[in-house]
Amino acid sequence: MSTQVTILGAGESGEGAAKLCLSLGLPCRVTDAGSIAPDRAVRLTEMGIEFEEGGHNRDALTASDLLVKSPGVPSTAPPLQWAKDAGIEVIGELEFAARHTTGRIAAVTGTNGKTTTTGLLHHLLETGGLPVSSPPARNRRTGHWLRRQHR
Repeated sequence: MSTQVTILGAGESGEGAAKLCLSLGLPCRVTDAGSIAPDRAVRLTEMGIEFEEGGHNRDALTASDLLVKSPGVPSTAPPLQWAKDAGIEVIGELEFAARHTTGRIAAVTGTNGKTTTTGLLHHLLETGGLPVSSPPARNRRTGHWLRRQHR
């Protein structure tokens, strides 16, 4: 039986978590208390990923085996309490991704300073002779990931 995953938050990182589910063959759904950007809704639809916006369906959420929380979702959000009451495991997107890679991960997340910190981390890894997956990203609103894959 597959693990049913609910992703709480439909921003850029929530979409990324949904893509990871898809690549792993895990059924998932995405839910957001606000509205989902039209282009993101189109991409989710094209990928065949169920989503809801403007609120959360408690019954659908509590039927999940795993709740993946986006960084922008406050820890006081009611769906987190629903999951806790139902005994559903709640993890963040970074942990979800980390569970599904054999590579080493250096992740930068937070509200302020991601671009600067990511740039410094990229420079240090590259100067140290380690391969990194990408140069520092600019103008992105979610956590940045730099990975060194095992060979």
